[in-house]
Amino acid sequence: MNQRPTTNTEHEAADASSGYTEDINDEMAAANTGSMDKSFSNIRERYVSASGHTRLLTATRYGKVYMLKCLKPDYLYTPVYRQALAKEFEIGLLLDHPNICRTIDMEYIEGLGQTIVMDYIDGDKYYKTAYADHNLVRTHAQYKLLCSMEQQYDRMCAIIKELAR
Repeated sequence: MNQRPTTNTEHEAADASSGYTEDINDEMAAANTGSMDKSFSNIRERYVSASGHTRLLTATRYGKVYMLKCLKPDYLYTPVYRQALAKEFEIGLLLDHPNICRTIDMEYIEGLGQTIVMDYIDGDKYYKTAYADHNLVRTHAQYKLLCSMEQQYDRMCAIIKELAR
């Protein structure tokens, strides 16, 4: 029996007539129309800066809680504050440290404007507390350490210069 090799065009015609590729295309089109809702729900304001330009909110997406940082309504259309928020986002993306909240994205959210999306860390779950004001005590200790470092800054610089010789 004499068989000739089939060409790519003949294979394509055979595939098209089998209905196989149409079935997959139909399934993919149906899957894309039922895509997951990417919007945030349960948006709650958590903090508004009394003297600054930002506010913090929590929101849920895909069953996970996120922290949102955006401008206060009075500052939404002020270029310098929009640039400051964009710069904060750029810096946040570059930071990778276990003690710094991870910056995930910056996106437009209806009613909030441009918003920085960050991981949400529940302090009592992230750092176990032994009593109600435990995190406040930790904060005061960190502040005292910072003040001590600032007071000794010149001395620390002198030590580093001495070691660098």
